[in-house]
Amino acid sequence: MHYPFHPLHNRSVEVVSWPRQTHFAVTVRHPDGKTLKLPLWMVEPTAAQFHLQDQVELTASVLLAVAALLEVHH
Repeated sequence: MHYPFHPLHNRSVEVVSWPRQTHFAVTVRHPDGKTLKLPLWMVEPTAAQFHLQDQVELTASVLLAVAALLEVHH
């Protein structure tokens, strides 16, 4: 598990089934014996490159979309 914010980060898990298409989940065996489905990107090495930033930059269109969502749900 490469995704740094997953509880199984840096642990090896047994792959039970691999998806035929990348938008499906991979099924793995949890250390307790149960199976779980994970997004495929979480088990790829590139997931380890995920970093949090102190400051976020958003475009004006994104800010307007957030404002519109807040207005609808207010």
